[in-house]
Amino acid sequence: MKEKNIKKIKEHLTPKEKKQLAALLGFDPEKYKNYLLKHKGKTAIYLSSAAFFEEDYLKEIEIFKKIYSIAPDLIYLKPHPFFSSENITKILRNEYPNLIIYPAHIPIEAFYFTDTLPDYIMGYGSSSFLSLPREKILFYIKRTQTESYLPFLIRSGLIRKEQIFDLKTDPDEFVPFIRRLKP
Repeated sequence: MKEKNIKKIKEHLTPKEKKQLAALLGFDPEKYKNYLLKHKGKTAIYLSSAAFFEEDYLKEIEIFKKIYSIAPDLIYLKPHPFFSSENITKILRNEYPNLIIYPAHIPIEAFYFTDTLPDYIMGYGSSSFLSLPREKILFYIKRTQTESYLPFLIRSGLIRKEQIFDLKTDPDEFVPFIRRLKP
């Protein structure tokens, strides 16, 4: 298998190809570019999990609320495409009506390729962390002790140990990472 460099792929996409990709996936890149352009600080997108248990998704919501309270205009939500993440999305949408929510069904890489991805990603273990440049990763929340992506992410240098948290992490520990977003 030949290794693919996502940065090189992005660099070689023409504006027309970027528009075609967005059209194929059914989203308007200008809408997301406008979200990003209206902010003075760095922005970040929170990748939610496919939490199956109420205890897990309630903890995830607690973490998100802490993060969002620090920089509400700079944090966006990208729900996991699995149906169980709908509980998290529904609760957060009701609590934060101005929260910008990226479509769950569109891969995060599509936003990267179309220049509509915020400055950073953060959140739960996902294949997205494998495919984006390391400078895009703010922090990673592991779901279990046997997280399948984590060993590779560490070995490949995509993520450092101080960027790794779990569901038991006190939400206050995320504060220094979120403060990096403010101008």
